[in-house]
Amino acid sequence: MDGQIIATVAVAIPVLGFLWTIHRDVSGLRECMARVKGLIEGFATQTASGNNRVGESSYKIREPQGNSS
Repeated sequence: MDGQIIATVAVAIPVLGFLWTIHRDVSGLRECMARVKGLIEGFATQTASGNNRVGESSYKIREPQGNSS
């Protein structure tokens, strides 16, 4: 083996390891994002249907304040 092949292998192994680590991290992130998305969709569905824990809408329309002349 000459020096060029050894250098190529010596650089390729850490690069492949780094890419494998990124792949695992992205997979974990994808799972976490799916859980958060499910929570948000569940909350939005619950809020839109009016089934809040409080029993009232979170958003209330108030009368404008100021002079009523």
